Amino acid sequence: MNQTLPNPLVVMALEEESGDAFRRAGIAVLYTGVGKVNAAYSLTRKLSEYLLSGYPLPLVVNFGTAGSRSFPSGSLVACSAFTQRDMNATALNFSIGTTPFDSTPPLLKFPTVLTGLPQGICGTGDSFATTDMDAQYDVIDMEAFSLAKVCWFYGSTFVSVKYITDGCNSESANDWAANLRQAGKRFMEVFDQLPTTLSRRDELIRTSMQYIREVPDFPVAGIVFKDISPLLRDRFGETIETLDGLLDPNEWNEIDVVVGVESRGFVLAAALAQRRSKGFVPVRKAGKLPPPVVSCGYKLEYGEGILEMHVGSGRVLVVDDVLATGGTLSAAADLSTLAGYRVAHLLVLIDLGIAPSFRWRGMAARSALG
Repeated sequence: MNQTLPNPLVVMALEEESGDAFRRAGIAVLYTGVGKVNAAYSLTRKLSEYLLSGYPLPLVVNFGTAGSRSFPSGSLVACSAFTQRDMNATALNFSIGTTPFDSTPPLLKFPTVLTGLPQGICGTGDSFATTDMDAQYDVIDMEAFSLAKVCWFYGSTFVSVKYITDGCNSESANDWAANLRQAGKRFMEVFDQLPTTLSRRDELIRTSMQYIREVPDFPVAGIVFKDISPLLRDRFGETIETLDGLLDPNEWNEIDVVVGVESRGFVLAAALAQRRSKGFVPVRKAGKLPPPVVSCGYKLEYGEGILEMHVGSGRVLVVDDVLATGGTLSAAADLSTLAGYRVAHLLVLIDLGIAPSFRWRGMAARSALG
């Protein structure tokens, strides 16, 4: 393949963000310049070269620095969801982040590829933010949404990894300058892991949907049920391995118990608990557990229900199969807290994208698919 058309294609705003790590390794980098327009223009031109030359579109890997109040400075955060923090047409009755009369979703979501890193939602805008931090996103940059939108239109896979340099506060400019030099080395560590990570992850993403049946009007009229039974039957090992990789080793070390939500969450949570030598605790529907129990009411897409569990203690990972509106997962997390546990992480197999800004007390759910 022509050396000017690499795959993966590494994209950064500034050469200063890479130091000399990529140059010394002989890895070509597309430097776009700062801001949304520069980013969109540069990547559009580059991907057009692939199409005109008859080459398949590459995996686009964006490395860049960012601010955050959710992740500490020095963290690497993988972003697979992107919005515009400076798109404001509320006077026309459009929500923040929504481009008027544009069919593109205001939150662009891509499959989670780098499952071993903390996951974040990136808010992009043409300003170096020192005060702006909305609950809809937990990482702030100046290019990623534009890069994501170009990939969205081209149909190219997009991955973004942000090195957190500052806390999005009055000291951000000084902190960015002081921490910038560390970014390139950390980015190279991620780049070196891409082939192995992507081959395993892409295989599951590429093949998984053929194993997931859509059952209309089940369990009630108007609901399309996602039946994961064929996936568990034929790809169970890969599924559990992928879910396991959504937490890094340090995060797993902090977990005492894996909580599974009735009923398919039992299967996933129990397998993860066994794989990591953790305890398992079920969250069940009302009347299924012997007393004493604690209970919590919740709303479904098609009604209401009550969840119950036994009391306990320790840090827990809450696992469910599908994230739709987030009602069940929120209730399970609330119930775990009520029962005496501390919720450390939320995990689902499939995120349907119905509630793209879902948070439980500021915590996003990590998903293997969607």
